Amino acid sequence: MSKLPIFKTVEGHHKSVPFYLCRENCGDIGFEIAGGKIDHLLDREVAEVHAHEVDEFYLLVSPNDGAAEIEVHIDGVVTRHASPDVIHVPAGKPHKFVARKVEPGSFCFGILVGSG
Repeated sequence: MSKLPIFKTVEGHHKSVPFYLCRENCGDIGFEIAGGKIDHLLDREVAEVHAHEVDEFYLLVSPNDGAAEIEVHIDGVVTRHASPDVIHVPAGKPHKFVARKVEPGSFCFGILVGSG
C-alpha cells in the first residue's frame, strides 16, 4: 500500500479529498473510500452542492453515540443525522453535508460504489 491518505481533486469540493482505498493504490476494486476526521469541520461547508455518477454511502461515527451530527442536503431535502449512522446518496443526486456537532475522534467516511 502507498502512504495514506491519497489526496484527490473531487468536483464540487473546496479542497482535495483524502482517499484511503482507490484506483491509485488498489487498482479497479469497484469502490473507493474517502473521508476522515470531521472534528475540525464544525459548521464549515467542505463542498458546494454537487453530484456524482455513483451511489455513495457515508458512515458517520464518533467515540460516543450522538456526539457527531451532520446536516445533509440531498436533492433539496435537508435532514440531520447523528452518529452512528449511514447516509445513502443515490447516484446523480445533488448533495452537500455540513457538520453541526462534533467531538474529537468523530469521522465521516464515504464509500463510492462503482468508482475505482
